[in-house]
Amino acid sequence: MIPDFELHRAGDVEEAISLLSSLEDAACYAGGTELLQVMKMGFATPGHLVDLKPITELGGIQRTDSGLQIGATVTHREIERSPLIAEQLPALVALEHQVANVRIRNVGTLGGNLCFAEPHSDPAALLVACNATVTLAGTDGARRTIPLDDFLLDAFTTDREETEIMTAVTIPLVDRRALVYRRYAMTERPTVSAAFQVTIEDDRLSSPRIVVGAVGPTPTVCRASGILDDLTMDEAREAAGDVASACSREVEPMDVEIGDAYLRNLVAVHVARTIADVVERRET
Repeated sequence: MIPDFELHRAGDVEEAISLLSSLEDAACYAGGTELLQVMKMGFATPGHLVDLKPITELGGIQRTDSGLQIGATVTHREIERSPLIAEQLPALVALEHQVANVRIRNVGTLGGNLCFAEPHSDPAALLVACNATVTLAGTDGARRTIPLDDFLLDAFTTDREETEIMTAVTIPLVDRRALVYRRYAMTERPTVSAAFQVTIEDDRLSSPRIVVGAVGPTPTVCRASGILDDLTMDEAREAAGDVASACSREVEPMDVEIGDAYLRNLVAVHVARTIADVVERRET
């Protein structure tokens, strides 16, 4: 059973921050798909939950000068069904279609997913590959925007202060054909995921970014991505195996039950496939 708690519904961001600041042992509540589970298991026992769902500022999906902006309380289902995201970032729509099940996607939010920092999360790896940023609102009207890669500090640990609220996620616009996400899952959550994002001009790759998720405590931005920089498409195809092997050596597997060698092999396979996917798309 869930321990007793008091629910507070905030009307705007400032009220929510005020509640978090004044109440002892308070937590933010949006979709609740992660929070309520850990409360049931006794891993968290907040006496107060501050409901963010009524706050209109935290919703909505729009295109801005910085890219696609997704409100923190936008649900996975809203992203999955968004025509704007389907047009600009179809890889994210495809990813969201694989998140848990439709019941979870109907209530679970993107902001809640990222703030919970579950290592076996789908959105984090793709968004880190896209150089996404998150905006946090704090006391006295303070706002800060930081890269998602810096926000995710460790398993279930982020850079969010207790009195801060994530307001939005901003994703820079990328070439829709040069962004790929792949995953391997034994259950609903991915066991291994790989995201590859790159800029392609005159048949050459630049600023390649490969991110491996669900293996370590946070998504791993692979240094081996740099091997692909300034290669032609044909050269990238030839180098894919070496890049994938190098990426597999960079990750720090935390699942001892599955086995280090097996996980690293899965990483290599999926990284190689993401590179092949981008090459094949550009050739068609």
